[in-house]
Amino acid sequence: MIRVEVFAEQPLHLGSQLDAGWLTDTHRFVPGSVLRGALAALWLAEHRPPKPDTTSDMEFQRLFEGGVRFGPLYPSDNALRPLSVFGCKYADDDTCRRFSHDAAFDGAAPAACPVCGSPVEASKGGVDGVRIVEHTRVQLDEHERAADGQLYTRRALPAGTQFTGLIDGDPDGELAWLVQTERSVLLGGRRSTSGLATLSARAEASPPSFTGFVSDQRRLVVRLLAPGIFVDTVGRPSWLPDVTELSVTLGVPVAVDAAFARPTFVSGWHAVSNLPKPRDFAVAAGSVFVLRFDAGLPDHAGLRRLWQAGLGLRRTEGNGWITLQRWNPPVLPSAGPKPALDAVHELFVQIVGYGIGPTIVDDLRGWAQQRHVGAAPSSTAEDILAKQRYLLLSPAARDAVRAAFTLPADDAERLARLINDWTRARTSTRGRTA
Repeated sequence: MIRVEVFAEQPLHLGSQLDAGWLTDTHRFVPGSVLRGALAALWLAEHRPPKPDTTSDMEFQRLFEGGVRFGPLYPSDNALRPLSVFGCKYADDDTCRRFSHDAAFDGAAPAACPVCGSPVEASKGGVDGVRIVEHTRVQLDEHERAADGQLYTRRALPAGTQFTGLIDGDPDGELAWLVQTERSVLLGGRRSTSGLATLSARAEASPPSFTGFVSDQRRLVVRLLAPGIFVDTVGRPSWLPDVTELSVTLGVPVAVDAAFARPTFVSGWHAVSNLPKPRDFAVAAGSVFVLRFDAGLPDHAGLRRLWQAGLGLRRTEGNGWITLQRWNPPVLPSAGPKPALDAVHELFVQIVGYGIGPTIVDDLRGWAQQRHVGAAPSSTAEDILAKQRYLLLSPAARDAVRAAFTLPADDAERLARLINDWTRARTSTRGRTA
């Protein structure tokens, strides 16, 4: 397994569904399909020429259409509140908000909050610790003027939001390229001004135990972290996972004893064919299944197989991701500045924000190379700012350019590499048809 950490440098627009209204909502997490698409674009930019034929690229197919699975990213491992958890309906104070009862482990929920006496209600699968910002814009007419009464609003996750999750792959094999260094990726939509994020990855061992397995009660609690697409024996949509597949994976007979589930639909867009993916009925992320073992108990290897395999169809796209750990109310840091953000990274974010990355990158790379070989740079920062393409920059943007050309050689080269990676990912059309 690989642990992925993502820090949003810009707002993330992760559209949840197509909407005919004036408001476009966003996911409160990063779906595995979004992570998969971002890393596919990054891999193509680094390892293939423009517009490769990915349908016949066996290495690409193995990475992104084969055995590697990309999980969803949340603010923490417990940020997604399971549907089996009940809480105070009104939660007027912090004490009420801290009350939770997980019916999958603790049986039927009480009728009233033990703190204030208000009714309790089941979770709807919300994500704790996420703020939402709204960006309202006006539609332009054919003359690039504001159209009367044509406002629209997009919701986004704000810059500064942090996410974590897992990828099921070999950090010493097919995904060794991913764990080598911190990278800039683009997530979601509106990527000309949004979506920039910093991604780091490291190897992570399988958990030594699974707290969702209660051996003395002969039960296993399975939580969905991503939508699950299930079908019955004749291919019809189902609310429940296939018990035959579960039994084979776990190595012992199993039955579904209880389920806490909500419906949803899964679709998507296939970038290579430029066509929508099938729209399938699914069970929503946060759904919980309680499995019962009447004959024999699974060993740790069987539990690990289930955890790594996931449930249902279209798992390569990020669906069916599960956890076998008991949910605990998360303690989440508030979104804010990334700890220990160095000067080079701060300057990178400024340059991207001013939209001058493509303008500066070639000059900066050449300037850094001259410094590396011990030669005096042929141009000073002021000489470079006197070039035609820099004359119309704002004073703040000119200050950012000036700061870039006063960096030490190593830092200037690193800044140029960050800008170059970001520019390639933003402008790439690899894998898309014209």
